[in-house]
Amino acid sequence: RVFAVAKESACDDYVSHLVSMLEERGAEDANVRAAVALAFKELMTSSSDQMKSHHSVVLPIAFMARHDSDETAKECWEQVWTEGAGSTAAGVRMHMPEMAAIIPKYLHSASWETRRTAAVACKEFAETLGGSVGPHLLGLMEAVEECVKGRVWDGKEEVLGAMAALAVAGKVKVREEDGMAKRVAAVIFGECGKKRKEYRVGALRAAKQFCADFKEDVGGAGGLMACVRDLWEKEEEVKSAQKAHVSAGRDADAEEQYEARMEERGKEEVRAVALGCVQEAWVSSLCGDGEAALACSWSFPALQAGSLPERTAAVSLLTSIAGEQGRDFPGNLAGEALSGLIKCMRLPGLQHH
Repeated sequence: RVFAVAKESACDDYVSHLVSMLEERGAEDANVRAAVALAFKELMTSSSDQMKSHHSVVLPIAFMARHDSDETAKECWEQVWTEGAGSTAAGVRMHMPEMAAIIPKYLHSASWETRRTAAVACKEFAETLGGSVGPHLLGLMEAVEECVKGRVWDGKEEVLGAMAALAVAGKVKVREEDGMAKRVAAVIFGECGKKRKEYRVGALRAAKQFCADFKEDVGGAGGLMACVRDLWEKEEEVKSAQKAHVSAGRDADAEEQYEARMEERGKEEVRAVALGCVQEAWVSSLCGDGEAALACSWSFPALQAGSLPERTAAVSLLTSIAGEQGRDFPGNLAGEALSGLIKCMRLPGLQHH
């Protein structure tokens, strides 16, 4: 309540103090992030008139911080945003320039959590604005591309999601910029080859979103296929010279079998997402027989031995390869495709396809 009767300069200093506290100490401390949010929420409710002049500072921060991975901090910032902005669409449009300026700043943070939060906010910003993101597209895309560089860190896949969302929302501007679509594709497709499972799945999902609008612009599925073909390459069996660690309750053979099953399940999930992504990027007129044969070689094993998501993705990809006009499969693959589909129909869960 002191804020309500304080001098304007004192109010400015207090808001600046809270923002500095958030940026200097909050990056690695969720309690600080929550405390700052609670302070701003109190100001929003008890001194709403005085806070209106500070909305352009506080609300862009709240827009990002409401995506915090810490539930308490997330909830507190959501309350700040709701109190000040009302609806998401109205708040974003009202403070579009400030948000477009602050998102890159937070994407360049040394804190992984801050970068992740900014990336999620950037994606929502793009999806909320749609084509209106155009004037801010280049600056945001540059910041996102820079954030992709370097090692993989927890939550980095959100940066690729932001990149795809920006491209799709600003598709008109992307196509106006010479080579921009192919540059974005090169970045996202390249990350689809990384080995960490969670990151790779996130990259593939971003690629799928991007390809839904830009597959013709980037030449179809060929570039993507080069980045995921290792998922189907047979790895040479390597026997460890040392005895494997044995966990309690399992002998060495059981432990090895368990780890192999867990690894295979992880690969099945990634392969299913990859097949779906290739299917989304498939353009029959841009993909030759060699690419069709390779895609079939990935799909056929999944029809019989894959998980349900992998089988479903394989059926969808084969449908795209055949095309609406019933394109001939390369070589003698049509018979193998038909045989695989018939066998697949006998398995539970996929008959309706």
